[in-house]
Amino acid sequence: MIAICQSKDEVNLIKKNYKDLPIILALNLETITFCKLNKINFILPFENISYHSISKKILLNSKKLLDSIDFKILQYDFLINDLKAIVRYKFHQIAFLIEIIQNLENTNQKIIYTDLYSTSKFFDKDYINIDQTLDLLNINNLKKIKIGNKHKSLKENKIFEYKISGLRYLDEKKVILNNAGYNFKRFFLYFLKKRVKIAIPETNLGYFKKFFFKLIGFELYNFEKIREIKDLPDEPQIRCNFFYRNHNISKILNNEIKSAQFYLSDLQEKYKSLIKYIDKSNPKLVLCNTNRDLGSILLEVAVKKNINSIIVSHGTVSQSFDEFDKIYKEYIAEGVFLGNSKYKAVQSKIAKKFAETQKINRSLLETGNLIFSENLDNINLKKKNILYAVTSKRLPALQVHGVEYFFEFYKNLQIIDNFSLKYNLSIIVHLHPGAKKNIEDFKKIFKNLIFKTGDISDSLKKSFMTISYSSTVIEDSLYNKVPVVLLDLHKKNYLHLDCEKNPKEKNKAVYYLNNIADLKTSIDTIKNSKNVNFEEYIFNTRSKKNIEKLLNSHL
Repeated sequence: MIAICQSKDEVNLIKKNYKDLPIILALNLETITFCKLNKINFILPFENISYHSISKKILLNSKKLLDSIDFKILQYDFLINDLKAIVRYKFHQIAFLIEIIQNLENTNQKIIYTDLYSTSKFFDKDYINIDQTLDLLNINNLKKIKIGNKHKSLKENKIFEYKISGLRYLDEKKVILNNAGYNFKRFFLYFLKKRVKIAIPETNLGYFKKFFFKLIGFELYNFEKIREIKDLPDEPQIRCNFFYRNHNISKILNNEIKSAQFYLSDLQEKYKSLIKYIDKSNPKLVLCNTNRDLGSILLEVAVKKNINSIIVSHGTVSQSFDEFDKIYKEYIAEGVFLGNSKYKAVQSKIAKKFAETQKINRSLLETGNLIFSENLDNINLKKKNILYAVTSKRLPALQVHGVEYFFEFYKNLQIIDNFSLKYNLSIIVHLHPGAKKNIEDFKKIFKNLIFKTGDISDSLKKSFMTISYSSTVIEDSLYNKVPVVLLDLHKKNYLHLDCEKNPKEKNKAVYYLNNIADLKTSIDTIKNSKNVNFEEYIFNTRSKKNIEKLLNSHL
């Protein structure tokens, strides 16, 4: 008997219903670590089978699905952009679950699940609604345990009319940003020096940051709710008709789209309020580091109002090498690089190759580094730490192909923990936001590794090399003159960028390896490399000068 679980709460619910606890199929890191620490028998998805072709099939079908939907009936590009992501994530979840259950069905074991998270929506960060997918499979050995007190979604389906509060500067030259994160603080110094006013959203700022920013003259804008809009606007209805493995998943997808209408309509109301806000002031530039939510709205407002806009990507975009690469990398670029900005900052030669393959020419600005971590004077000779940092996505934001699954990440930690012990290495694991909630459990399980969160620069300062897979940390590392190993332990043959595959070749900035034995060789090679060629991947100019050059020309 197998029980599908997403949390320790769900495992405990199964415990209450069964004297002999079934084997737990863990759907996330929380469940894996809870079972491990409590000596509960568990398995991981696709245990002991080859699944890389399954991931590629999911990816191809997601592209097929999105191509079949007429998103252009929506009025604004920011609505299209966000809805595409919502539909894609939902499809990935559905297909992933169907494939898992198909694998379990072959074992002829009874499969148990609960409806604890059946109210989860697309904006929930940790859990997904598996109930609706499993219900449509019509498999005899499936059994659902119904729960009275279900998990409550964090947000309600509501739409509001907004006005922007916090307007401080009417006529002064001003720059509007979508947030204050991802090293945008580097831009602040330039703006303050040039007496350019800075407007950032007040949301998510702590008390002391709010106080400090106001003290030095920032305009903190906020979406103030005027009234609730009771009825959904009369907008064109997006519908889809799609089958996956002979299962009609149209109803689930259409329900997700319908549920998203409240969120999208709320974005549209924010767009209207931003138009009025900008009409009352004198912005000369819109600066965004994402093309989602507020970022994509601001970029579209800038187009409508003929204001210069620049997207400065906080993510990594790179050239593609096959059809699967192309789909995945375009998905990533939609959120961090593509979009309605007048200009796109090309911060590295890695991003430049992506832009060339996408045939983006007119809007490109070859800026060099602006917001990646940076230490161009770095000397690695005396450093003893190795940094391991990868992107780790939770199920609600599931990506396939170019990001390792949560269970692959866990297996990697097992391998690297043993590797660290065997060779007496100091390895810092810098956790992605998608995995950081599990840090205390990781520390208990993997005692030979050092776990960190927060600013990646702190970990890079202590490291002579980085191990990654496909992450912004690649460019962070290269701009710190730290060589990178792209480690593909599950032999998925995903290549984030063109790089060296011979672990014995000295003075290379990036290596690709797919076995742990070669990792030790590459460590020795990097330690003995005295003249690493980083300029194959980065522009060797400092962010301070790059920012000055960019803004002197476009502000």
